[in-house]
Amino acid sequence: LATHGINAVRVPFGYWMVYPSAPFVFGQLKYLKQLFQWCERHSIAVLLDYHGLKGSQTGRATSGDCGACGRDECGQTKVDFLKEHRTNLEVIDSLTTLFSKS
Repeated sequence: LATHGINAVRVPFGYWMVYPSAPFVFGQLKYLKQLFQWCERHSIAVLLDYHGLKGSQTGRATSGDCGACGRDECGQTKVDFLKEHRTNLEVIDSLTTLFSKS
């Protein structure tokens, strides 16, 4: 990427990267750590885009609202990210602590 003039990558992520919970995919954090290592090696900046807050900020499945998928077992669509503010701030704190020296 760097040899082609790309100096940054954007990484959308959800709270489940730090606090895994069903039905979201587990194990993402190890890949983010690897990405930071690769990017650091090649002087490429990483922009973390908190795309899926716990409680959802839009009520859509892509923003962390399992109920938006339409399956009965996933519950109702909701926008409750303010009720989940502690978890959402802990995600930011955790990732900041982990990558602030990168």
